[in-house]
Amino acid sequence: MNKVFAFYTALLNAWPMVIDFGLPQIVKSGKKVAPTRRMQLSAFPVLGAVCGLFLVLLGAFAIHVFNPVAGSLLFAVLAVLFLEFKDSGRGLGLFLSLVLALFSGMPWRDTLPRLKSDLNRPLNTPLAVVFLSLLEISKLLLFFTLALYSTKYWLAVVFCGSFALQASLMLLPQAGTQIPFLAVSPDNRHFLWFGVAPFALAALFYFPFAALAAAAFFFVFLRFAERTLKEEFDGVTADMITLAGTLTEYALLLIGIFLALHRLG
Repeated sequence: MNKVFAFYTALLNAWPMVIDFGLPQIVKSGKKVAPTRRMQLSAFPVLGAVCGLFLVLLGAFAIHVFNPVAGSLLFAVLAVLFLEFKDSGRGLGLFLSLVLALFSGMPWRDTLPRLKSDLNRPLNTPLAVVFLSLLEISKLLLFFTLALYSTKYWLAVVFCGSFALQASLMLLPQAGTQIPFLAVSPDNRHFLWFGVAPFALAALFYFPFAALAAAAFFFVFLRFAERTLKEEFDGVTADMITLAGTLTEYALLLIGIFLALHRLG
């Protein structure tokens, strides 16, 4: 039983590292047992999947109470709000700064260290406002489509993958200090995949093509990010980890639209 309480404590510890808004006191109350390092690592993808499933349940309830269109719209709004507010808009601000810098012709390798997470800073041009508006509308439409066509469970994959990738990058040395955000020995780092495995298998059963494509993207992007951050930037920063998580969310959402919906024919 202590292992259950320890893993619950690991989930509570993981929460402030990837989500900014606080948990209700009733959730934080109860018995606390110190988790192991490897248990703490595996808690990140589980936390992401749990957040996704909670939003799915809210969406399913709304569809049951209202109607498929109204319920799907409510699900889309909740999903977008969680997507943006879980990191106080930092991921969106970093992504917007990156896109605007690329539009101006700046190489992405020169852009990454200069990105600003404050969403207000890049919103000083009409182009930025238009792009942000289109981006948010497209997210609403994508989440609405997932819900309307009964594939809203893909949201658990989106957040599970995002939190797992952020946890993986937290194992890298921080730029400047060379101390990782998560100090886990190399022998125990594979425990991250213990948290991913149950949800990956479920996704593979329900959405085989989408799950395989998501896994391929995840590992290619993870290896690229690890190599780039270690070799070219001498470590990671919190903003780089947040941006990588945001890019993962967007990519997995698109994969769900193009491949998870295919299952329904």
